[in-house]
Amino acid sequence: DLLFRREKFLFLFHEGEYVHNAYLGLILQVGLVGAFLFFAPMFVLLVKEMLSKNPSPVRIGLQGLLLSGLIGCMSESWIYAAGNSQVFMFWSGIAVLEYLRETENRSSRMVKAT
Repeated sequence: DLLFRREKFLFLFHEGEYVHNAYLGLILQVGLVGAFLFFAPMFVLLVKEMLSKNPSPVRIGLQGLLLSGLIGCMSESWIYAAGNSQVFMFWSGIAVLEYLRETENRSSRMVKAT
């Protein structure tokens, strides 16, 4: 809010002078490097998941959760809001997806070792 007032931005259609875009909002709050460090791992995970072979139905659902969350960041800023109810399900889904990736990697390493 202080940045918008200092630069004399006037929002005629939206009271409160708040950016409802998680990418822009985070860039304004922590800078370009901070926003990159926040979002880059999610985009890397998305690309790796899209290139994975024979995903299970659960993983396809979790990939959809990740993709829809990243698309939703264009019009909402809930992804880094600690009190929002959507955040818990999104980050829980990301944690489960990472867990599934790690267990698959661990099992493939064990098969190669034997």
